[in-house]
Amino acid sequence: MKDVIINDSGTNTVKMNGKKTKVFTCPTFKGLEADDVIITDINNDIFDENNKSFYVAASRAKKRLFIFINKNNVNFKEVIERRFSETFPNPDKTRQLIGIMKGIIK
Repeated sequence: MKDVIINDSGTNTVKMNGKKTKVFTCPTFKGLEADDVIITDINNDIFDENNKSFYVAASRAKKRLFIFINKNNVNFKEVIERRFSETFPNPDKTRQLIGIMKGIIK
C-alpha cells in the first residue's frame, strides 16, 4: 500500500487528486504497513481510551506519519507529547519526535 488514512468514519476509500486512497480504522489496520500514514482526529475518544490503537496506527508508517488534530479543542503540543511518551517505550526517540513536532507546530 502506498498511502492510507486511519480514522473511525467507517469509510473505506476516498479520492484525493484523482487517486483512490484506502481508509482504515485502527483495529482493521493491525498487521499492515504503508509508506505514508495519516491519523485523523487524534483527540478523538478512541485514542484517549486506548493508547494501543494509537500505537498500532502510528507504527504502521514506513516513511511518513501525518497526525491531524483539532487545535481548537486541545493543546496540540500537550496531546502529542503525552501521546508519544505514553505510547512509545524509547524515551530518546520520543524526545526526538517531540522536538521535531514542536519545531514544526508553533
